[in-house]
Amino acid sequence: MENTIILSTEQHFNLRQEDQYCDLWIVDSPENLSVADRLRADISVRSVTTFRDRGDAATNIIMVLPTVLEHHPDCIKIIVRGLASEVHDKVIKGKPELSQIASQQDMLVLKLTNNTPDI
Repeated sequence: MENTIILSTEQHFNLRQEDQYCDLWIVDSPENLSVADRLRADISVRSVTTFRDRGDAATNIIMVLPTVLEHHPDCIKIIVRGLASEVHDKVIKGKPELSQIASQQDMLVLKLTNNTPDI
């Protein structure tokens, strides 16, 4: 999954098979801090970054998304986890560089429209 970011607000992050070779951004819950330390030693993960928990999942994503994009300018796809489906539109509102390509109950998949024509 080249140039894919996993952006998770899950308080108990679990690495999935499809996360291999991705850059991970996970909320810094107490459990996730130890998970992040363990994952940094895992060669199948490109990078692991933790970000401050601001209280609710939508706010976490809205606040950290510009930083993620700044640190990963070649990113093609962002998989957002731990975000209720009713706030998916709130997260991408006013961000023309992002388009929603998939949505499930607690997962949102975004494409960066300025980096790739199709996924």
